[in-house]
Amino acid sequence: MERGGSRAAQLCKSPQQRVDMEILHSVERPGITRVFGTSTPPSGLSGAIRRYAYKYSEATATHWMTLILADRVNAIEGKLDDLRHGILPNPWVERGWGAEWKYNRPAFVRKAATTALLITAGVLLLKRKNKRG
Repeated sequence: MERGGSRAAQLCKSPQQRVDMEILHSVERPGITRVFGTSTPPSGLSGAIRRYAYKYSEATATHWMTLILADRVNAIEGKLDDLRHGILPNPWVERGWGAEWKYNRPAFVRKAATTALLITAGVLLLKRKNKRG
């Protein structure tokens, strides 16, 4: 054994990362972990939803489903922020359709045909429903 204890014990003695923003953590833990991610601090409506989710235990569906909702809201907030800065969405690039067209064309055509079929069926059902009502 190395002098001063085991390697695992030495690793556990790493210093606490400086906290200079809001860090959300589980109610099961008394404090934050020594190291944590800081790339996306909670903000806006999605941040408020995340704060709500962290009031519940990780053992509950409420915690996880609320975090999933926060992710969806954050995606919409990102699109709105892009539009506010004059950046138009480019789904062809953002969803990787160019690479799929180049390297997996049959699957791309299948997905596009299925999507077109479902949209057409939905529109026809709505028109049919409106004619009856």
